Amino acid sequence: MQTRLPHLKILAALCAVTAVCFLACLLQATASSLLRPQPTPSPNPWRNLLVAQTSQSGDVEVLRMFAATRRDGGGAIACVSFINLSPKVANEIVFEFPLLSALGIELGKLTLDRKGEFSSHIAVNSFMRLTDWQQGAPGPRDRIDNCVQLDSIGAPLLDARLSGYRVVRVRYDDGSTWPPL
Repeated sequence: MQTRLPHLKILAALCAVTAVCFLACLLQATASSLLRPQPTPSPNPWRNLLVAQTSQSGDVEVLRMFAATRRDGGGAIACVSFINLSPKVANEIVFEFPLLSALGIELGKLTLDRKGEFSSHIAVNSFMRLTDWQQGAPGPRDRIDNCVQLDSIGAPLLDARLSGYRVVRVRYDDGSTWPPL
């Protein structure tokens, strides 16, 4: 028995060392996976602007709108839903969307020259939100026609925080305009 005892001690020591090494490797693998930076979802490249300024003009009522700029200053978009309140059919409506700083200073503007047949009291809808536009949410095919997009890099777009809207001109099918010429 005495001859086997040293072998058992050596075997027990090897088992203990193996168990400790196994636990150390397991602990290290767990710790490294916990400490390794996890990938974060990329932020939306577009930033919504608050609608701060509204102006109803003529017989066109804006039902809703949104405006956004790219976070890198590489573009802007504005979309509008509206209704013609005039008893006459409108065939051209020009909208302006000023882009404003946090202090209300106009940094630039987007202009949408919307042509078509806009009957009295019929809503002409666009995308409701930026996410709808980005995801191509279901809706009328022509709602992209109610959007204007600017694809250029410009420092002023980085400072834009607010947007507004105004109707600049309405042309009716009888040849009359608002404002009158």
